[in-house]
Amino acid sequence: MMVKDLYRSFAELTQNEREEVDYRRFIQEKNSPVTVIALHGGSIEPGTAELARAIAGDDFSLYVFESLKPIGDNKMHITSYRFDDPLCLRVVARAQTVVAIHGCQGHAGRVFVGGLDEKLKSEAISALQLAGYTACEDLSHHAGKYHRNICNRGITGKGLQLEIDTTLRRKMFHDDAGSDLGSPTHDFTLFTATLREILLNHMDNADILLGGDAPQS
Repeated sequence: MMVKDLYRSFAELTQNEREEVDYRRFIQEKNSPVTVIALHGGSIEPGTAELARAIAGDDFSLYVFESLKPIGDNKMHITSYRFDDPLCLRVVARAQTVVAIHGCQGHAGRVFVGGLDEKLKSEAISALQLAGYTACEDLSHHAGKYHRNICNRGITGKGLQLEIDTTLRRKMFHDDAGSDLGSPTHDFTLFTATLREILLNHMDNADILLGGDAPQS
């Protein structure tokens, strides 16, 4: 989702917005080489925070930023290469691989897969396609190829970025009365399970390369 940033840094955001009133953060640090992040959760890119939490589960480190503003209020959107919350940078810097979950506009039910980790990107596209999703390489200007993009700021300098379009994110939640998003659907469960399997295998391989010593939290 292309949004012009009102705030150009996290410090600027905190000078104008109140934590636990306008926004909230959640951090889970695990002894894992993988960190999952959602920078634009809540009303900015609905569904991305929930997806990141489910993908991380109890296995991966996690950072989530959620806007508590009404849906459609994107004033707290900070572009990935500018996002510099010290708490997020800390958990990202300890990861071998960072996986960023984003939402984008679109009605074709697609997942655009970007980032600089070409091997993991190829594995994600193949696995998602096998699971029945329309997944393709992100060839746009927001494909997560910039080295300062936060998905590429882990130890390896190569991460994974998923841009999930509006239609597919809506399919992942039931339209329950009285709930902002509704309860998760089969698509949500299948999508997150597919990504978790890829990342668990990736984590096992990273642990072998590290000689059994994953980054300490």
